[in-house]
Amino acid sequence: MTPWNSELTSALNEVTLDWQITIENTLKKEIKNGTISNDVEPKQAAYFILSSYWGIRRLSKVSNDNACYCHYLKELKTYLNNLK
Repeated sequence: MTPWNSELTSALNEVTLDWQITIENTLKKEIKNGTISNDVEPKQAAYFILSSYWGIRRLSKVSNDNACYCHYLKELKTYLNNLK
């Protein structure tokens, strides 16, 4: 839909940027607090989290199977816990 609707594209871009910045800022805060490793690159991790989330949402819709989404959430939790 977005290529044909510039208002939708703009709104989605704004929401996406807000989400990305929120993830980055949270990671920066946790690095500063010592909760996660200094080796974590906040922007890189935010891109990974966003893109993997979008990918699994698409996959679960295409496959009409919510189980893969549940598996993803478990793996995302493992990923986030390994940022320590």
